[in-house]
Amino acid sequence: MKEENQKRKKATVSLNIGDGAVITEDEFIKKVEAKKEAWEKKQKEQEGRKIMREKKGLLRSAQKEAWRVVCDRYEAEKAKHDRLCQELRAQGTEMHNLPARPRRCLRKSGRSGRGILRQMVMRI
Repeated sequence: MKEENQKRKKATVSLNIGDGAVITEDEFIKKVEAKKEAWEKKQKEQEGRKIMREKKGLLRSAQKEAWRVVCDRYEAEKAKHDRLCQELRAQGTEMHNLPARPRRCLRKSGRSGRGILRQMVMRI
């Protein structure tokens, strides 16, 4: 029922009932073609936006996965460093002579906008 109403609505709009239009007139045919072209253009734009949304979603999920990999790598390096420090402390090494702690990446994108995540996503 709803679909029939929509079809009727489109038909009444395109036929311009009440204006006394002649269907075979050149102007009327041009108006109908213009409406059809506008509709097709709108459909193409919607399809393009849909594709862009899908690409953004894929990129976002790839970035999340890359960030997870970075965090996991940091945690592994930190655990390795902690074990090494414990061994050195057990041997009698002073605190200021211990190796530096691994640096943690605090930003997802990095300073230049082409951070580690973007590089990792490009590899994927």
